[in-house]
Amino acid sequence: MQQTTQPKLKLERGAIVIEGQMSDKLEYTLATLPGKSKRLNGTVYIHETQQNMDYIINRHPNIQMDGYLRSKYVISFDDEESQAIPDFAKDYVFHTQPYNHQKKDFYRFCDANFYALFYEMGAGKTKLVIDLTAVKYLAGDVNTLIVIAPGGVHRQWAEEQIPKHLQPDIQRMCHVSSAREYRKGIDNFEEVLAFEGLAVFCFHYQSVSLEDGPVRDLINRVIRTRKKVKVVFDESTAIKNEKSNITEYMQSLTSRTVCRAILDGTPVTKNLFDVFSPFKFLSPTVFGDNYYAYRAQYAVMGGYKNKKIKAYKNLDEVQNKIDRYGSRVLKKDCMDLPEKIIDYTFTELTQQQLDTYSLLKEQFVIDMSEGKIQDVVRAANRIQILQAILSGFIPNPEDKPKRIESNRATTMVEWLRMNEKKTIIWAKYHEEIAIISETLARSFNEGFVVYSGLQNDDQKQANLKRFKTDPGTRFIIGSKSMDRGLDIVEGKRAFWYSPTYMLDQYLQANDRIHRGGQTESVHITRCTAGGKYVDQQAWDTLEMRKNFATELLDVRNSFL
Repeated sequence: MQQTTQPKLKLERGAIVIEGQMSDKLEYTLATLPGKSKRLNGTVYIHETQQNMDYIINRHPNIQMDGYLRSKYVISFDDEESQAIPDFAKDYVFHTQPYNHQKKDFYRFCDANFYALFYEMGAGKTKLVIDLTAVKYLAGDVNTLIVIAPGGVHRQWAEEQIPKHLQPDIQRMCHVSSAREYRKGIDNFEEVLAFEGLAVFCFHYQSVSLEDGPVRDLINRVIRTRKKVKVVFDESTAIKNEKSNITEYMQSLTSRTVCRAILDGTPVTKNLFDVFSPFKFLSPTVFGDNYYAYRAQYAVMGGYKNKKIKAYKNLDEVQNKIDRYGSRVLKKDCMDLPEKIIDYTFTELTQQQLDTYSLLKEQFVIDMSEGKIQDVVRAANRIQILQAILSGFIPNPEDKPKRIESNRATTMVEWLRMNEKKTIIWAKYHEEIAIISETLARSFNEGFVVYSGLQNDDQKQANLKRFKTDPGTRFIIGSKSMDRGLDIVEGKRAFWYSPTYMLDQYLQANDRIHRGGQTESVHITRCTAGGKYVDQQAWDTLEMRKNFATELLDVRNSFL
């Protein structure tokens, strides 16, 4: 009788090789592998990535492998580390198998009362939070989860992520709320408040920011009634401004809740001060509760009114504190994602645009020199008008915008015809959305939908579902309300009609289509009039901010 050999993984010439006879189950695993693999002369070669290894190990935990692969990809704990893991966490059963980085952080934070997950968009932070909440619930430490997230994303927590990842034997009930819905009385809030299992409340953070709105009263009632409450703030850059209304409110919840978490893929979008307020919400024990003391400890200030950062100091101390309470994961380190191409497409200005733009810019310079524009708000307003002219209209605060001749929509159509894939078109202004909608309607037979702040949550979710599931709906026009937290991997292309001025919005928006589950290369194009105009200057500024944030995050290959 011929003796069969058990399959074994080993590293050979930079690829993972499977030796030995494979079972039907292993054959199926390789056939459905999300990463890349190939067969050559009967031998299977697999790209060595975290995603591929996690996929195989999660389905075949007893598979043999050489020492290098086992030490790199299989979690093991020494005696001291094993003793530090609570017994309730050791016996936890995952409903959906975690990747290796998620499993490591699960055991790291399972008994923590606060933590920060700075996972790059698409690296799986939502699934991990659900598991960390479930294990606390089973231990009797938490009976309620409050999620505060961008519009649309708060619904996705309740309707997609929790049903997908939470253990089915955990009895739960979800309430999804917004200020608009509550005024109508269309909700199940009271029922969820009295529920005996895991109660989940998902709120749109714009409704939470309303100081006199009803949602804060709802949250306060939940905390008073349920007692063992965990609060998760998804996309914590929204509370980086220490003086903002929502930041102050979130920090007021710190002492009233038993567990807190912040999630963000881009925790630093401007400077080192971005992390202070979110961590103060987690716990004032990390960096204290005084912003100016924090600034004096870690930055050298100078310039006008001592408000300009001249240099940073004590970065190792900041780094150590963030490392202690947070985890940073990049997609490139844990997933084998397709290529992401980002480039420009240039549009020629019409004579009407050139004349209007030059006239307004000249007046802008004169007003600045004469001291008529001394504050940032007025200057930003003039820049916004210049951008609107490049997009084909002149804003009028008292009436409808005035359209002017423009080639930008034509440039967009030409690009879309060369890129025949499902596409997100990013727009900044309502008038841009109107121009794009009219252009798509007369230029293409394929359908399109809109996802913007002018729609209620139900309309936005219905339009997003249509784009994702209907082969005949090729385009979705998205605004700021769609740039965070949503999985839109059905889209393969993205076209920026005009630039945003916010780095976190830009990065978040691009990663709606470039994230786990994407199977094709992604092409993102930014429309611009060229170097001397404000749209190109905005794109250049974003790149500089991105490089700055990357430098901060990459010191010592970690956060700062």
